[in-house]
Amino acid sequence: MSYNVYSLKLTTGEEIIAKSENVLDSWWDSPSVIIQNPLTLVQTQQGIGAMPWLGTGETEEITIPTTQIIAVAKSKSEVQSMYIKSTSGIDIASTDTSSILM
Repeated sequence: MSYNVYSLKLTTGEEIIAKSENVLDSWWDSPSVIIQNPLTLVQTQQGIGAMPWLGTGETEEITIPTTQIIAVAKSKSEVQSMYIKSTSGIDIASTDTSSILM
């Protein structure tokens, strides 16, 4: 099963990074989309970091109404690498992840 890592901007102003089985072009034809293990970006003293979007909930599969998403894009390669390392522990080489903390 292949997953894609996306950056989503929600109507609340939050930006989250998550993987999804859904293909980007099919999101708008559906009333909702299922994402897995969403992370949110946070500012730390050392720079930008990532933490779980829902700190107390099961995040393996979350359904979000597409009416709550105002923008979605394939995540940059360095963000994808950070996401994969944060959610699976696998360190994938990328161009520059030095500005993103895990």
